[in-house]
Amino acid sequence: MVLALLVTACTDAGHDYYPLGAGRGWQYRLELRTLGEVHEHKLVVRNLGAGTFAGERVHARREQTGDTRYYRRTATGVVRVATRVAGKLNAQADPPGQLVLPLPAEIGRRWTLTSRLRLVESRTFAREDRLAPRHLPVDIDYTLEALDDTVTVAAGTFAHCLRIRGAGTAAVPVDRGNARATVAVEHVEWYAPDVGLVKSVRHETTDSVFLHNGDYRLELERYD
Repeated sequence: MVLALLVTACTDAGHDYYPLGAGRGWQYRLELRTLGEVHEHKLVVRNLGAGTFAGERVHARREQTGDTRYYRRTATGVVRVATRVAGKLNAQADPPGQLVLPLPAEIGRRWTLTSRLRLVESRTFAREDRLAPRHLPVDIDYTLEALDDTVTVAAGTFAHCLRIRGAGTAAVPVDRGNARATVAVEHVEWYAPDVGLVKSVRHETTDSVFLHNGDYRLELERYD
């Protein structure tokens, strides 16, 4: 249930907001609230370096789950192009145009990224009601809100951070498919220059009596 909403390398005014150099690594503390319970995890992410996918140069990043994601720099920003799920031999192309951060970094820039619902969940234990295994998609509209936030986490205090905010909604089947519920997603992230992602907060909420709300908080503990 680890979310993979990672914005890849952007360089602006001499700063790299998501370094992709081989060997760079980050450890995060993840507090996950779902089904009315709180769970704490460690999330470790490490860059594997440059390679090719479908004949194009990409940068690979692996999570401790074993999933590997591939990103490409373009004239308009950074795009997520493929994902290799742990245990699978080959990477699968992501839907076209998965822009994760536009360049240059300017307040008011907007873009849309397809994500998956992973926090809101059915209140029943029936297999046919569970949402997580379905990997239901949700389009999130992001806005770059700030260029100069200061963020304090376990890894330290970081100045001149980018703040991006996303919001979206998805209709999901509930009650054995006899009804549908609307789930609202809000997602806020902060990126420090020459460090990368330092904090991420996400909420998935609904008024449906069939579903539990969920949220998570991800904070950087250390990096190298």
